[in-house]
Amino acid sequence: NYVYGAVSDRDGEIWLGHRMSISRIDPVKKSVKVFDKAYGFTADCNPNALVSDPGGVLWIGTTEGLVGYNLNKEKKTNIPPVINIVSLRIDDKEYDPAGRIVLPYGSHRVRIEFIGLNFRSPERVFYRYRMKGFDPEWTDAGGNRFVNYNNLREGKYAFGLMACNDQGDCSEKESFFTIEVRLPLWKQWWFLLTVLASTALAVYGVMYYRQKQTKEYNKRLEAELAERTREVVQKKEEIEQKNKEIIQSIEYAQRIQQSMLPSTNQLKQYFTGYFLFYRPRDIVSGDFYWFDKLKDNRFLLICADSTGHGVPGGFMSVMGTTLIKDICYRSDLESPSEMLALLDHEIHRRLNQNIEAERSNDGMDLILCDINLDTYVVRIASAMRPVVLYINGEQMYIPGSRNSVGGTIVSHDDKVFEDRVYAMSKGDLIYMFSDGYTDQFGGPLGKKYKIARLRNLLKDIHQKPMTEQYQHIKSNFDLWKGDQPQIDDVLFLGIQL
Repeated sequence: NYVYGAVSDRDGEIWLGHRMSISRIDPVKKSVKVFDKAYGFTADCNPNALVSDPGGVLWIGTTEGLVGYNLNKEKKTNIPPVINIVSLRIDDKEYDPAGRIVLPYGSHRVRIEFIGLNFRSPERVFYRYRMKGFDPEWTDAGGNRFVNYNNLREGKYAFGLMACNDQGDCSEKESFFTIEVRLPLWKQWWFLLTVLASTALAVYGVMYYRQKQTKEYNKRLEAELAERTREVVQKKEEIEQKNKEIIQSIEYAQRIQQSMLPSTNQLKQYFTGYFLFYRPRDIVSGDFYWFDKLKDNRFLLICADSTGHGVPGGFMSVMGTTLIKDICYRSDLESPSEMLALLDHEIHRRLNQNIEAERSNDGMDLILCDINLDTYVVRIASAMRPVVLYINGEQMYIPGSRNSVGGTIVSHDDKVFEDRVYAMSKGDLIYMFSDGYTDQFGGPLGKKYKIARLRNLLKDIHQKPMTEQYQHIKSNFDLWKGDQPQIDDVLFLGIQL
């Protein structure tokens, strides 16, 4: 509805003109009263046609003429309507609101009828209600004098009612009556207490019976366990004794293996410098080295990696060392390639790899360097292993051949070992190593070290003294490995001519 005019009277109340009505706003009470056809006001207000004179008369210009309303003759009352409950029906049964209302468990329908008595304007009474425990807030009912609740379940409720006259004066009764809907049997305290006591008694009985059975069972179990423990302890002692004997045997084998390796004093005697990084994965190693000075002032260096590690690798290294000694001291063999070919033949023969029924694929990968100590001419023969040289400060990477010594993947007759000859000078470097270094997993991503990373390491350290190079080789391996287990035997030999 539009507002055609507004004016404030002497009492501070605000009057608004509308179509076929006027409104009075009381800012103090925050109430609005509308005068419409029920009060005899039937015309439309003209725009901006409301005036309040000093004498207390409100003048209203309407479509039917000028209307005056004398505020001095208006009788105001602050008496709110008197409210009363007319009827209370629950499940179509009448109840006295003044009595104590207790209902059985279930869902109940409630109808409440009420009235507010206002003798000045009985038709202009407005209501608000709330069923505490059911309604979260007060609900406006307007002029309706009844309210229905269709699903009142277990709980305690209090009904409150408020009636207001047309001047905004309200009566309020917070609780006219209370209703209690009983809890179901299984929610009653005495029922819960009975169930709890019965359950506790049953649990106690079961626990007592089970405890008695458990004690009897534990007695039998303790007797059996004592017998089993005695047997386990006896077996454990037997296993520990056998393990001790095996370890002692392996440690003795290690001493034999170490005794077959040459002394590094020869490297000190014939070369400017050297380092030897040798770390078996287990007690005995499948990697081994051998070197010695031969006739004609020649010096042989061998770096070998046998099949496997631990005890199997140790057997292969002992056999390899023995065969290499016999072969290298023969006067009819002049070149490293001839020595590798004969070594391959001997391994085939001694491991019966030429017999179909007894074939094994055991063998070894190795590098053999023949160094002339007078001219520093170096002849190299490879069986699957690369070698890195530094000649006049320049790195030279020599990949390994495609044939290993021993094994049945390639027959002995089809294997070819070649000599590679290099003219080197005093101060040049030779690096030989097994694959245990480059195959080690580690680093931030847990990957293999690989040959490219090793070549870069040698570029960084090859100008340092050999003792410092050893420390770099060792610490770099440990740093790369970190917490990863060592996967293979490691052998790394560096020589400075």
